[in-house]
Amino acid sequence: MSEVLTLSSDLPTLTAEINAYKRVAGEAIFEIGRRLKHVKENDLVHGQWERWCREEIGFEPSEARKFVRVVEQLGASNRCTYTEMGLRALYEIATLPPDGRIREHTLKSGAVKTVDEMTVRELREVKSALKAEREAREQAEARAEKAEGDYETVRETLDSVCTTYVDDGLYRIDNQTEVNGAALFFSDKVRDLVKEFSYLTSYCTELAKASDESRVEYCSALEALEEFVSSLRKSLEVVSADSVMIIDQTQYRGAC
Repeated sequence: MSEVLTLSSDLPTLTAEINAYKRVAGEAIFEIGRRLKHVKENDLVHGQWERWCREEIGFEPSEARKFVRVVEQLGASNRCTYTEMGLRALYEIATLPPDGRIREHTLKSGAVKTVDEMTVRELREVKSALKAEREAREQAEARAEKAEGDYETVRETLDSVCTTYVDDGLYRIDNQTEVNGAALFFSDKVRDLVKEFSYLTSYCTELAKASDESRVEYCSALEALEEFVSSLRKSLEVVSADSVMIIDQTQYRGAC
């Protein structure tokens, strides 16, 4: 009780003192991590570090590894940015992809923040979103690679297939193998387009700052794309299985 009575009654002073201790606590995390890393790498033979953590400094090895991860990923150069954050928040930041630590993120709440402004809950939300985005991108790339492989297989077959040209510079494909090849070629190009511009879907903040001219361009391109998709869907709905497809010979590499 006597210790409480010695504290200042001035709120600004107490606020400054709390922030100063927060900085000290944040700096301590980096200093502890540096020493844990040094001991692990230099002072003890393999297998003793975990026992030393438990018996000598009262740390569970899993907790000690978080300190080490913070130092390894954030390093001394960034410590001034993060010195007022606790270990849990620092560990969440340290386990984010490097590019995810340096840009703003739009949270589910609609708030836009950098990682040093977030709570542990918000950091975990961002980490989950980035993981889902990475997995979706990897799946799209895997599908694109498969489509490319399928297309190349069909293209090799098409090289040996004679094609009938028509007067308007297009050529007519009525062989089932050719039809399948055209579909794979189209799918491949669409996946390339999606992969190239998929980042735009997560750039809400940046797009909100776009000029009127840029927004008009985006909207015009989207309208053209939507019209094309709608027309193609209608064609697929009415065309019969044995119908003939027409494609531009300059765009289709499988022609002989």
